[in-house]
Amino acid sequence: MLQLIVLAAVPFIWFGMVAAISFLETPLKFRAPGITVALGVGIGRIVFKALNTIECLFAVVLVLALVADPHVVPVPAGVAIGVAVLALALQLVVLRPNMAQRTRLLADSATAAGGRTAADARNGGTGTLQGIDRTDVATVAANAGAKTATAPHLSYIAAEVVKFAALPVAGIAILLAAI
Repeated sequence: MLQLIVLAAVPFIWFGMVAAISFLETPLKFRAPGITVALGVGIGRIVFKALNTIECLFAVVLVLALVADPHVVPVPAGVAIGVAVLALALQLVVLRPNMAQRTRLLADSATAAGGRTAADARNGGTGTLQGIDRTDVATVAANAGAKTATAPHLSYIAAEVVKFAALPVAGIAILLAAI
């Protein structure tokens, strides 16, 4: 019974965390007044490291629950869990190391530019913000890759979407099998 509860609950909790952090907190963070590129990137790195750590724990718990008694899990749920775990592995092993290097460069460039805000870097507008030329901000941010998403970043987002789709499928399939 405990195995069934874990198998049903963990995918929904994991799904909620991905939804809240990847699709809500992350895009909104850079819209906060006064947030600098360096600060936003720094917060993002800390938050995603914590999220990925918890996701790894969830993946281990789900895999152990599956291995303990595979007959409890319907095939669609097992496949969905496998897809989510593989998407996480892709993010951690292949994509995140590349993105970590890029975010370090972005944070370093933004700091060197005087800590301008992310909104100023995105806007690329002329004029000044506290005596700082906004055109410089846009140039530094663009050179660091702030205006264009890289292939690893887009792939990371795609993997998030895969997890976002797979996790509720797993939870629903397990609940339906338990009825």
